[in-house]
Amino acid sequence: MKVVTTFKSGNILNNLYEERVNIEKGTKYMKSMSKHNNLKRWWRNSTKSKSVSSPYALKSK
Repeated sequence: MKVVTTFKSGNILNNLYEERVNIEKGTKYMKSMSKHNNLKRWWRNSTKSKSVSSPYALKSK
């Protein structure tokens, strides 16, 4: 229990949860984009601006 409280106070659990949610949202977004055949164009545009390693990294800065 002590460990859990430490994690909670450090907001690490929250961050991990938020990251997982963002990844899930990102995957859903990617899927809907590919349905409309815009995925390649979107990916090209996002890689041009700043070096982005993945679609989920957009929010990180």
